[in-house]
Amino acid sequence: MADEIDATADRMDNELALTVANTCRMAAAMPKGKAGECFFCGEHFARVVEAGGFAAAGRQLGIPKSRLSRRIAELEERLQVRLLHRTTRKLALTEVGERYLQHCRNLLLEAEMAEQVIAELSVEPRGRLRLSAPVAMASSNLADLLPRFLERHPQVQLEILLTNRRVDLLNEGVDVALRV
Repeated sequence: MADEIDATADRMDNELALTVANTCRMAAAMPKGKAGECFFCGEHFARVVEAGGFAAAGRQLGIPKSRLSRRIAELEERLQVRLLHRTTRKLALTEVGERYLQHCRNLLLEAEMAEQVIAELSVEPRGRLRLSAPVAMASSNLADLLPRFLERHPQVQLEILLTNRRVDLLNEGVDVALRV
């Protein structure tokens, strides 16, 4: 009996994952402006559950509770499952709703981590910077500027190509070329 329950639970998880994936694919195929609805409805669903109701979640999201309720109803219709049991005073997750909530939380966590990575990369310059400059400029102007630049941006690895010829930026992989 326990094996049957485990098999059924696994099948439901797989079916739910497929339903979520198919819903996202359908949302991506919708007219412009609707592609993100799958993700946002999942976020809205998670907020409703975490806030304990539509009114509190609506205040957190800055969305009227009627619109939020409608979006969750549309989500349930697209998924063809009931995620929440609603009464005028209380809402409770269905079994499928509990599983869907976990997937939504995972998606939201991944999205938050992706945004954090981008924020970290955009805050501090980092990586290799290939600079090409004429020999005379390097000995006069750059000799004072580059140490200060590297002190301010320690995660930048500077490669300097000193040459008086014109460099091919693309073929030589040069990021910045100074010429006089």
